[in-house]
Amino acid sequence: DESVVQMGFDSIVHVAKNISNLSFFECLEILKRAISEENVSVFARRRAVMAIISIFSSKFAKKEISHIMTLSEILVGLIDDPDTKIRKYVYTSIRLRSNKYYQLMLGGNISPSFSQCDETGDNFFNFQLYFDGLIGRLYKETDFELFRIISEEIYMLLRNYYIFRGVNMDHLIEVLACYYNSVSFNSLKFNEEQKLHQAYLIYELLSNTMIYAKFSLGETITLSFYLGLTKGDWTGDESLQYLTHNIYNQCLRGICLCFSKFGSTSLVHISDVLESVYRISAKYPKESEYVILFFSFLSSVGNIKSFISSNDWKFIFNSILKYIDRSNFGSVTLSQSYRTLIIWFILVDVNKRAMYFQLIDRSLQNQIKKNECLMAEAHIDTVARCAYT
Repeated sequence: DESVVQMGFDSIVHVAKNISNLSFFECLEILKRAISEENVSVFARRRAVMAIISIFSSKFAKKEISHIMTLSEILVGLIDDPDTKIRKYVYTSIRLRSNKYYQLMLGGNISPSFSQCDETGDNFFNFQLYFDGLIGRLYKETDFELFRIISEEIYMLLRNYYIFRGVNMDHLIEVLACYYNSVSFNSLKFNEEQKLHQAYLIYELLSNTMIYAKFSLGETITLSFYLGLTKGDWTGDESLQYLTHNIYNQCLRGICLCFSKFGSTSLVHISDVLESVYRISAKYPKESEYVILFFSFLSSVGNIKSFISSNDWKFIFNSILKYIDRSNFGSVTLSQSYRTLIIWFILVDVNKRAMYFQLIDRSLQNQIKKNECLMAEAHIDTVARCAYT
């Protein structure tokens, strides 16, 4: 009878929460057997896991360090459980956070009796083991809802810098950077919309690992983001096209971070990136306003001029000029586009500006004829003044 099973587990939880002697481990042994032994009903297994989670929450970061160590080992061992609901219970129950004093928190609660731990936190919770378990599930998780939960949990952990003291991040970065070359990834049975969301989440996570990335991984990470731009149409479904632009936007954000962090290691790929950006701006001028933000940031990268060829300059100006059309874009995009155009034109060596003046002048003159745009007139004058001085 399920009600009897539930009452039995409730009694074990009550006892385990209020004792600190060997009887505690006897209670845990009963729960472990309910999870691991054959011929145990699905209901009983799930209730046993929920009982362990309840005890874990009450014991976390308390004086009985051996208790929480044992409980955490059990829960981390269930990350790969074949039962979808049990995996969800585990993913949503172990949500650790930390602060600058390295006080580990569960659900926002800090135990004043256990405020400090060592650099790895292994004296009461093996965070590295738990973190590696989550990373492994990125490849294996077949349920999209659970994949999203794992991604969001890793994302929140990445934003919590203090929790990663002593934790090896290289494996996560390598997994994310090589994700779309993985045989495991290609075998996942997500539908088209879910795969687009999945791609966005992976690139978002990779962007947020940049603060932890070693210089030696610079080229691998840059090429991963570049792959996201060159994939072409992520979907042929017009109703899902917005997700493609979310992916492009995230990839460009990641590339900007690579250029800023890794310098020449990433910038050697600038020509290929600019060609892809031009293709996006030409094919989706109305939907890809994020391209202007990319060029605005790119103009501030130190020593950028030394990596740009004459053909690259044309890609840059032609891409920006796609967004200078008052009939298609609002005043904010227009203002940002004109500002970015002028910045890039000034970046050109004075003796080469005349090469690109006619290209810009012709496009702005068309805007004046088409929209009677005073902003275009003003910027023609600015460009003309800068062309030879």
